[in-house]
Amino acid sequence: MVTIVFAMWLVAGIAATARTRRIRDAVIASTLSAQIGSLANVGFILASYYVLRSSALQEQFFRIEGTYEDFARSGIGDFGTFVIGDLFGGAFFHLLFGGLFGVILGTLGGAVTIGLFRVLKRLPRPIV
Repeated sequence: MVTIVFAMWLVAGIAATARTRRIRDAVIASTLSAQIGSLANVGFILASYYVLRSSALQEQFFRIEGTYEDFARSGIGDFGTFVIGDLFGGAFFHLLFGGLFGVILGTLGGAVTIGLFRVLKRLPRPIV
């Protein structure tokens, strides 16, 4: 799943460079793609917490993910407060690292695309 997301950020950078021929635009496109995707992910997770609240499916998810063990170690008195705090803590790091990886992948995709354009430009054209 992470590979697919990283590939989408890379493709955003490649597409921006192919269109504008500037690496800067690749970095911006990949970074914005990462930030928007991370925010959408947080929104869906938060919505699922409210939709599945107190259901057997949510109980199973919390058990599998180890949320109850994390809550017991945290020392916080209210489970709902812990879950929301945990979500926003994860959101912070997703946005932070998403932006960082967006910059890296945008730079990589932009540089490869510019390099490919320069190589293709030097190839001899067929005579028709």
